[in-house]
Amino acid sequence: VWLYSTSSNNVIRIENGGRGSFGNPYFVGLGPSTNNAIVVDGPGSLLTGWLSMFIGGGGGTMDGQGKIVISNGGAITNSGWGHVGVGYVPRGYGEILITGAGSRWYQPGGVMGVGAGNLDNPNSGTGKVTVANGGMLDVLTLDLGSNTWCNLTCAGGILQFGKAAPTFTIAKAGSAVLTNGTIAFRDIITADVAWKNANIAYQGNNTFRLNNATNASSGQSYVFDATGNPTNYADLELINGNTGYRGGGIRIGSGGSLLMSNTVATFANTVTNQGVVTLANATGTFNTVLLNYNRLEGSGTLAGTITNFSGGTVAPGGTNGVGKLVIAGTLALRSGSTIDATINGATNTALFDQFILAGSGTLNLNADGGAGSTLRITLGYAPNSGDSDRK
Repeated sequence: VWLYSTSSNNVIRIENGGRGSFGNPYFVGLGPSTNNAIVVDGPGSLLTGWLSMFIGGGGGTMDGQGKIVISNGGAITNSGWGHVGVGYVPRGYGEILITGAGSRWYQPGGVMGVGAGNLDNPNSGTGKVTVANGGMLDVLTLDLGSNTWCNLTCAGGILQFGKAAPTFTIAKAGSAVLTNGTIAFRDIITADVAWKNANIAYQGNNTFRLNNATNASSGQSYVFDATGNPTNYADLELINGNTGYRGGGIRIGSGGSLLMSNTVATFANTVTNQGVVTLANATGTFNTVLLNYNRLEGSGTLAGTITNFSGGTVAPGGTNGVGKLVIAGTLALRSGSTIDATINGATNTALFDQFILAGSGTLNLNADGGAGSTLRITLGYAPNSGDSDRK
């Protein structure tokens, strides 16, 4: 597929759940040509490639310009080399934009080279990759600027790796900036929260994510907080499948958060929360203890030992609306702590928060023998005489 070697302003669009597959190498923007593009847009829209991709290959004395846009939940899977800004002769320029939640470039093998040139003409090819607004770049090896200018910008996007020590090379004129973004590891058991690339410029508040993954077994003690130092992760996310955090205790600072979503998550060591811990259709098991000094909320199951201290709040549903918290372990409420509950009606369980003890789950309402905890109810409707919300 050649798009296009002698003319400009050509576009292939895959959208509304459409599918496309290229079995041979394909080229977007060979020279002399400009403004040629492939757009993959919308949930379920997918382009699959099996061999090399060449985006922006120069030709003659004119630029070859090519662009790929993945947006609004679209996806590209490329099992070969994903070349960006690779020109057969000088002045080739390529660009990839991945934007919107669910949008993904998945590179399960080979190398994505940005501004990497090619063997025939190593000084050619410049490129740009932008990952934004929840979009994801999922690669094993990323080579930035090994021969010519390039940049990678991740602004609210996700850089995901399928190995614990990803090959992330930045050389010559290459640059990478992570702003309010996420570094994620998927499908491994040795992810390292301390992994950093010295050449990445970190800005804002960034997130460390375990996606169906577990971190390394040692050297993992960490404070997740917005400290003003952008190289420090502010937030921790455990999502999908079976996840775990081990190798040291963690603290969620007042400007930090912990999210467990669609996962069975296990914490081997003490978790101290001074920020926000949220469950979203998840099970969180705390093998040592969860010490809650601020906010624990959401829908899911809590197992292990949880202590709610003065100033701490446990809220089914929480800021995400009405929900159900199941206590399968021990929840101890100390003096000055609070349980928040919302009641928006009495006709069905979807209208009010539920707080459930399951199996051997226990609830200690006055763990320190002091003044006790507080039940705080927010009514979202006008009750009728005889209404009951007890289930």
